Amino acid sequence: VSTQSTGFLIVFFFRLRAPLAWTMTVVMHAICTFMSFHWNKGLPFPDLVQTDVAGLTAWEQLTLQPSTWRSRAFLTIAPVVLYIIAVTVNADESMGGNDTFLLFNTVATAIVVVAKLDFMVGVRVFGINKD
Repeated sequence: VSTQSTGFLIVFFFRLRAPLAWTMTVVMHAICTFMSFHWNKGLPFPDLVQTDVAGLTAWEQLTLQPSTWRSRAFLTIAPVVLYIIAVTVNADESMGGNDTFLLFNTVATAIVVVAKLDFMVGVRVFGINKD
């Protein structure tokens, strides 16, 4: 519901065509979720004791808990659903859809979904964010 309202708000306030608005929604969602789940390490509050999780991202902390599989499934499916909506809207060339938007949507979604796969837990690509 919130992603649909985000797409609507971008179209309404910025007066953008729907394909561009949905592409912006997908890219902003990808950036926000990547930074919050796959980049920041430790706990969000500095006053909490960070013994076991100091060097883990939020996604790695979720992966350690087997009871969080429903949350992880939802958080994995959400960008895919956004991608499907954006690609469907982008298919209408009369509204301004084009291949560039498709490329941005595909890259943003691929980065976020691949980062959520089990083989990426604990992996730091090219040593980035390795402390």
